[in-house]
Amino acid sequence: CVDAKTVWLAGKEGIVYGTTDGGATWKQATTGSNRHLFTLAFPTAQRGHAAGDFGTMIHTEDGGATWTVQQVPPEVKLPESALDTGVDPGDVNLYSLSYGDLDHAWVVGEFGIIMASDDGGRTWHQQSSPVETTLFGVHFIDAQRGWAVGSDAVIIHTDDGGATWKQQG
Repeated sequence: CVDAKTVWLAGKEGIVYGTTDGGATWKQATTGSNRHLFTLAFPTAQRGHAAGDFGTMIHTEDGGATWTVQQVPPEVKLPESALDTGVDPGDVNLYSLSYGDLDHAWVVGEFGIIMASDDGGRTWHQQSSPVETTLFGVHFIDAQRGWAVGSDAVIIHTDDGGATWKQQG
């Protein structure tokens, strides 16, 4: 929800719907992706980002009128435990994303993957994760402080924008 009238939904096969009248009418957006989308966030009415299976990410800068399809950057490395599964970095499922402010965003997923953006979701870089378990949720309250949660009751947090992540508990 961007505001009381502007809401976005994402789901299977790249489907995204938006409303600007509080849900009275919905319009399907053409995203260019046919991959399932598990997470969607809009820090403003114009800028939004979604992510999902097989490293799929989509991004809009014009309120959902057009979308750019992105993938996990090729320089992303998976932990040793992932190498036995035959999964390539570009194939990881991404489950949650959060904006700390208009320009700073994070996305998390399988094998403890954490990626961050300093340009509102246009480009992404990997951050070092202290865990190799799947992360299903991430939330930032500003550009420095955030938490991610995952399988096996994992909670990790950062106070420095993800330069370092520490496991809690």
